Amino acid sequence: MSKPVMTHPPIKRLTQREMLEKSALVAGRVDQRGHTGACRVSSDEVTAMVCLLVNFGLVPVPPGTEMPEVLLVSGEDRLGPAS
Repeated sequence: MSKPVMTHPPIKRLTQREMLEKSALVAGRVDQRGHTGACRVSSDEVTAMVCLLVNFGLVPVPPGTEMPEVLLVSGEDRLGPAS
């Protein structure tokens, strides 16, 4: 007998405005409610905040890899090498 296959809905791509709005709401909740507000952050809200941070130049560091010297890039450097 085969195991049931778990399917997940496709991930909705967020606009920068949507990332900003979700992140601002979370920041307001945490600012207002402290630890209680932080405990009530959804995975969608965490995803929006992470995407926003990366969009603003934070360098993602996968677990188990060496920490790069540069963790924040700006301007043209965020776009990578010219093609």
